[in-house]
Amino acid sequence: MYSGKPLKAHIELSNKCNAMCPQCGRNAAVDGTLRLQPGMQDTELRLEDMEKIFDDEFWNTHTLTNVRFVGNYSDPIATKDLHEIVEFFIFNNPDIKVTISTNGSLKTENWWYHFGSMFNNKHRRVVFALDGTDNITHALYRHRTNYDKIIRNAKSFISAGGHAEWSFLVFKHNEHQLEEAKRLSEEYGFKKFLSVYTTRFHNGKGYKKYKLDGVDYKLEETTTKKMPNLSTIPWPPENIDISCKVLQEDYEEIFVDYTGEIVPCCWVGASLHRWRTKDTYFKPSYPVEEDGLIGEILKDDSHDAIKYGATKVMTNQWFTKLKESWVDKPCRVCYRICNKKLNLKKEKVEEEWV
Repeated sequence: MYSGKPLKAHIELSNKCNAMCPQCGRNAAVDGTLRLQPGMQDTELRLEDMEKIFDDEFWNTHTLTNVRFVGNYSDPIATKDLHEIVEFFIFNNPDIKVTISTNGSLKTENWWYHFGSMFNNKHRRVVFALDGTDNITHALYRHRTNYDKIIRNAKSFISAGGHAEWSFLVFKHNEHQLEEAKRLSEEYGFKKFLSVYTTRFHNGKGYKKYKLDGVDYKLEETTTKKMPNLSTIPWPPENIDISCKVLQEDYEEIFVDYTGEIVPCCWVGASLHRWRTKDTYFKPSYPVEEDGLIGEILKDDSHDAIKYGATKVMTNQWFTKLKESWVDKPCRVCYRICNKKLNLKKEKVEEEWV
């Protein structure tokens, strides 16, 4: 499956985060109340794990051009060894492109200033999630974060020369602040503004009701864009034409989850996690056999890159078998996300330079 093209790595460093976002995979509305998945907040990759995964054999075999620290369940800034891990990748490839996506509300302004001095390079950037222009609006989705603190942290990062970008997840409650947010991003020194539109309203109703800390909330999708409804995707699969988003003509990509396992992408990683959870309400509503080859990963430790190293895991026959399965028996996540005939994306991002 992996042919030696330039490689990108998408790494989830932990399952730790301070926020409580209602559409994040780490949370679920159970009996109407938003709650954390079991087993969260207790696992992270350390520097020594990175050195085992990306060992000398890897650096001698592959050309790693990009590394992204963002995941399904975590905020990279919550990771203890983040500084050292970033330095490890830069040491092994001084020209590597580094991206960190964060809610930006952890750490102090001094910490962010020091971090900005590491990111005063066009190849390195931090993407801050800011979903409004005031704390009330922003916190309607980014629960347990503080808009004013994020702005202070971002300004400190920028003042040290850091390359910062503003990511705005658009809903009905904040769409009226989109243009003002663009203006502020330019005023504060952000290099790029990203408008993000999500399809994570899986019930097909365009809203999600839940309770958090005794308060009732209703999250509604934006009225400015019509996004696809993933709940209407047919199964068993039909009109299959898989075009993998991480196997491109000029590069390939791997996803390293917070346990150190390697799979092709974060979508497969999320599906694998759902099968591993012990609470039944987080599991898919269909048998594991319908998830194709993903169930095979549960049977042994062959995807454990801490134990075997990334190069050995990437040569595992499972990856070849996965690609072959796309002809007629794709796993659900490959069919939903990468089927050209469905033409669906998990979310839409519109990048606007400022």
